[in-house]
Amino acid sequence: MIELKADLHCHTNIVDGQGTPEECVERAKRKGLDVLAITDHRHAEGGLRYWREQPVNGMTVIPGEEVMTDEGHILAYFIKRTIKDCSLEEAVAKAREQGALLYATHVFHPTFRRFIWGQARKTFRDDELALLHGMETRNGQTISRCNRRATAYAREHTDLGVIGGSDAHFLWEIGGAWTMIRSQGRTLDDIKEAMLRRRTEAGGPTRVNRLVLRWAYYAHGFHRVLKGDHRRAANRRKKRRRVRRLL
Repeated sequence: MIELKADLHCHTNIVDGQGTPEECVERAKRKGLDVLAITDHRHAEGGLRYWREQPVNGMTVIPGEEVMTDEGHILAYFIKRTIKDCSLEEAVAKAREQGALLYATHVFHPTFRRFIWGQARKTFRDDELALLHGMETRNGQTISRCNRRATAYAREHTDLGVIGGSDAHFLWEIGGAWTMIRSQGRTLDDIKEAMLRRRTEAGGPTRVNRLVLRWAYYAHGFHRVLKGDHRRAANRRKKRRRVRRLL
């Protein structure tokens, strides 16, 4: 059994990241990581090439995607083709067809008002989380109290695997949060088996990530208030809740 350090949440310039997949892999190696998952929004193309050939620098790259569902974002690992925007149930079915693993991300997320008063909104219901293999309890782009709530929730629901990832959009962010994986080897099959058996432990974010994130949240929150986005988002959530009650 070996222990691998992995960043399981990284974005590339195929969608909205800074670096190419190759640059992200190289930066991950320099940061001392053993495994990197490429999880672009709505696109799996950034990581699919690594099914055919892994990097020569000793890194293992997991093909993945951050899938947009009507309930929230989920991370799909060991994916073979893109899963387009859909309901959570449809995403689970499509992932199972590919043999992919699914983890919820941003499980606890603050609105601007709740950010000021120290509260956080739970994105997924318990029965929805039960459809997945686990959840991301340490996210490099999520404020500390939300990560702590996710960690506490996972402790109470031991049937869920836990992972951590930087959610990096810039190269310097890679490795800002991580997952320690106890695996039989370095191949994709070995790592997938370890994740299925929940032999994972989440860590981070680093102090630098937390410091930068705090000011980024304030700036982003005030910008949304000026644009009125926070009110539109609240109205969309209310509409979804009304639909659920009708169903």
